Amino acid sequence: MTNTLNPADSCIMVIFGAAGDLTKRLLMPALYNLAHSKLLAEKFVIVGFARTQMSTEDFCTKLSQEIQDFVQNIDKGIWDDLVQRIHYISGNFDDADAYQQLVEQLKTSTNRTEQTATISGLTQSH
Repeated sequence: MTNTLNPADSCIMVIFGAAGDLTKRLLMPALYNLAHSKLLAEKFVIVGFARTQMSTEDFCTKLSQEIQDFVQNIDKGIWDDLVQRIHYISGNFDDADAYQQLVEQLKTSTNRTEQTATISGLTQSH
């Protein structure tokens, strides 16, 4: 029996702490591998949210440089397609304006998934 995998449904993945180590070492290589295997939806979008001040263009440039260290033999066409789906919002975790920008970005999709990649101690447990 052959197990055929289907692409995921369209969604937005929000990565909190997107400028950090977990994103470059694990999340982006994993997302690239899913794209390479044709398992990401055509309308899959990534929204990075972090304290580091930079534009979406600068964030994508940073990711494009960093991915080289973690994925061998990158298909430029697949990577370029994935990068076109990335948006970046800079702001502190207590910045209401930054979260409003995030809300506006999320309005483009009814499905979303969240992955938290934050520095230990920034989140409070209740």
